[in-house]
Amino acid sequence: MINNIQFILGNGNLGRPQPGFDYVSGYLIYSDTVASGFTHSVAKQIFSVANAESLGIVGNYSDETKAVSTIAVSATGSIGDTCTINITEPAINSTTNLVSIAYTRQASDTTNTLLATSIANTVNASGTGYSATNAGATVSISAKSGMGVSLNTGTPVAVVNSGSASIAVATQFTGGVASIMAPLHYQISEFFRLNVNGILWVAFFPTGTTTFEELNNLQSQANGIIRQVMVENASATSTSTMLGDIDKLQARAVELFTNYTPVSVLYAPNFNSITDLSTLPNLGTKNDYYVSVVIGQDCGNLGANLALTCAKSVSIIGACLGAVSLAKVSEDIAWVQKFNISDGSENETIGFINKTTWNTLYGSSKSLLNQLDNFRYIFGKKINNYSGTFFNESNCAVSITSDYAYIENNRTISKAVRNAYAELTPLVASPIFFNNDGTLSDITISGFEDASKPSLNQMVSDGELSGYKIVVDPTQNVQSTGTIVLTIQLLGVGIARNITVNIGYVLSL
Repeated sequence: MINNIQFILGNGNLGRPQPGFDYVSGYLIYSDTVASGFTHSVAKQIFSVANAESLGIVGNYSDETKAVSTIAVSATGSIGDTCTINITEPAINSTTNLVSIAYTRQASDTTNTLLATSIANTVNASGTGYSATNAGATVSISAKSGMGVSLNTGTPVAVVNSGSASIAVATQFTGGVASIMAPLHYQISEFFRLNVNGILWVAFFPTGTTTFEELNNLQSQANGIIRQVMVENASATSTSTMLGDIDKLQARAVELFTNYTPVSVLYAPNFNSITDLSTLPNLGTKNDYYVSVVIGQDCGNLGANLALTCAKSVSIIGACLGAVSLAKVSEDIAWVQKFNISDGSENETIGFINKTTWNTLYGSSKSLLNQLDNFRYIFGKKINNYSGTFFNESNCAVSITSDYAYIENNRTISKAVRNAYAELTPLVASPIFFNNDGTLSDITISGFEDASKPSLNQMVSDGELSGYKIVVDPTQNVQSTGTIVLTIQLLGVGIARNITVNIGYVLSL
């Protein structure tokens, strides 16, 4: 071989971390109906809205059952007589929308059946989204897509006749069943709207849960990489059910912590029928620090419409999860500069999951808004003279005096725990050396300290910690206990939750 000099590149000596998983999230869905691409209890990883749609979680209302009304033709009347079908649709913010479909009787409408056929054809050609068929002299009108259960109550259909034709409502709308997939599609869409680069593990589980053990199941299927998860319970229509739910979710989250796979849980109850928000209990009396209760809801666009047509709360939990996954573990999702949850339409008119708007309470009961914040709920808010919609806070269901009162407190320490576990595991059952006086040797102490430093240094570098200190007591009796104790002290990142400005005139500067 000809003499030469060979260079061999080393790798792995810089200690650069692998890409993190702080953005990996979960969606725990309780439904007896599953999307076409799923089976019960089997989780799938979703990377985009299109990915979710390909698995059958669609927002086109194709799975709803449309309400049907019938009208009966009992007399054709005279040529030129008109029949107007008026459908009063309930709309968001307690308003209504009137749909009118008119037909003028023609010479060819010589029998009741022929007139019914003409009316049905007119409905189909109206461009309103309503459709019709007729069986003899009876016309059946199907609701337009997306109306869900909203037409099932009251008397939304009326017929106005001019002339001698006799056309009347036989039955009001009945039988409407809301889409199951549309609200799920909405939450997933909102998640990816806030964090386009997020990853979402989704699993369907049958309804009727009592302990939320499915949370552990979902985390297990994701190999423990989920950092935050959202859970909705449409059956939680009372505050007592909500309080029981968050206790159970806390218990599951504590179990996950002991397995070194901690998560933060976002939870949304179904308070569609709770009229008085002042009756909501104080979550600050709880010790459910891993759980945050989301009671905000869009009140002017798609979220509001879904809440109306599904007759249940459709909260901003998807947007909240997206914001949490986008945030550094140390960041507060209430940070105004970074986390605007309005796109100009969705969440632009913001409120609560009982359809009460922010502006309503702001105009009449600011003290109630403060109470809901002090009671540790998460919702959306508006800021005077500043465009957008923002979270009030990152509250957890625990006292404000707790070290873990906010989501970022839990995410930061959870990340430190995960990293320390990964770094210290290789040292389990490793040899310990002592000085002549029985104290731990410097090489032993530095070995354990140095093992814990890389990830903590990285968290400081990434702005997730202000600093840290590792303390190993050299006098601890490891020989008797078989246990070496390290203390890791974390100096967190502060949050400017309030800003005070002293301003005034002076005689000179």
